[in-house]
Amino acid sequence: MRDFEPTNEIHYAGGDMVHLLVAPDQLGGWKATILGGGVAQAWFLESLSIANSKIHDMFQRAFPGHICCKKCRALRRVSLSA
Repeated sequence: MRDFEPTNEIHYAGGDMVHLLVAPDQLGGWKATILGGGVAQAWFLESLSIANSKIHDMFQRAFPGHICCKKCRALRRVSLSA
């Protein structure tokens, strides 16, 4: 699933809600955003696969050892039109 659909997830980590979002940008690439738990970063990347991998890698670096709880969940699919 990681390579075919944009990431749109909520995780509870660092005592806060953390949103991971990958969405198309206006230039035909992908914007990967992580926001919450004291982290606010975004990257513009060329492919969906790279964007999904980047956001999950950065989440693991920011919150090492995170184990999902019942509050962690995928959100509605992201529209693929920029």
